Amino acid sequence: MFTFLIYQSCKPLRELKRIPAYKGVIPQSSYAPKHDGDKKTIIVLANTDGTELFDLLAPFYLFSITEQSNVYIVTENKKPISLLKGAFIMPHYTFRELDSMNIQPDVIVLPAMLNTFKEPNSITQKWIKEKYTAKNRVLSICVGSLAGAATGIYDNKRITTHASDFGRSKAYFTKPIWIQNTTVVQEGNLYSTAGVSNAVEGSLTVINELYGKETLNNVMRKIHYQYDTIKRSHKSLTITLANKLTIMKKFVFNRNTRIGVLLQDGADELEFAAMMDVCNRTIPLYSDAFTLSGSSIISKHGLVFLPGASLDSIKLNELHILNPQQLTNNDFEVLKKNTKVKVVPHTIPENKYMIDYCLENISGKYGKKYINITKLLLDYN
Repeated sequence: MFTFLIYQSCKPLRELKRIPAYKGVIPQSSYAPKHDGDKKTIIVLANTDGTELFDLLAPFYLFSITEQSNVYIVTENKKPISLLKGAFIMPHYTFRELDSMNIQPDVIVLPAMLNTFKEPNSITQKWIKEKYTAKNRVLSICVGSLAGAATGIYDNKRITTHASDFGRSKAYFTKPIWIQNTTVVQEGNLYSTAGVSNAVEGSLTVINELYGKETLNNVMRKIHYQYDTIKRSHKSLTITLANKLTIMKKFVFNRNTRIGVLLQDGADELEFAAMMDVCNRTIPLYSDAFTLSGSSIISKHGLVFLPGASLDSIKLNELHILNPQQLTNNDFEVLKKNTKVKVVPHTIPENKYMIDYCLENISGKYGKKYINITKLLLDYN
């Protein structure tokens, strides 16, 4: 059992095989903002059957806070997008809807998506090939590089991916030039990033190209980015046997938990994505996102989030709350009624980069060795 859990949790491609479908009531509206023809248009693709959470939400958030972008999440079908190990969101448009509006992308973002690279004749693959003109840009995030490589547009071009899936990616697609030890690779208007956490560096790189240094600096300041310039140096490291033994000890000594993160109206998409993904990389027995009402919420930049489960259906050990100041007396009553879980409120310090805050948060619980493991799984090296 221990070996199976470790094996399943250490590579992004395997994680994408275990995402449940949404079983609740689907909202009728996706709250798509009005299109502004004076702004650049950023299209973040997603597979409703499974898309990596941070890969999708980090670029969505970063381009949104430029205040100079139309940012849309687009799928083949108008149904909830299953995010890896945490919540569902509604897409803004389907490909057909977007094309009917004659909206052309300035940037196409490719997060890690379930099996998209295995379906060369899929609507998604055809759409990417049709819409990429070499004058606009494509940004592949983590193993979203496989979706990009499958189109052929990266043939004979440098590309990178998550360190843990580097060998497998090279085996799937031999025509791109796969490289490591860098956060971001740029080949003309084609970009790719190392794993998960490097979605930030990839997005910042494209933001700089599109809008210039002033906008870049504003965005870095808003997210409390820990460097003065975009980090390029990177160590493409993978999980070792010693790391796996540390993970096994966590299970042996019952330090494995069932973790929830509360979704609240106005939720900061980057904060939620970082908290959810870092919690997931501690390899808990269970993790998911919840709302107090059991219904959808609207995030800071207008995404419709749907909970993965109801609080009264799962016995949690921890429920993390990113905005405890928003809780009302009635909310506390709901928490007391529906769960005996330990509530973990968070007050995020000013000028603290969210991933670093989340890593520090788990340090006291699992120790420094486990922070290093979590960083490897996030490709945050």
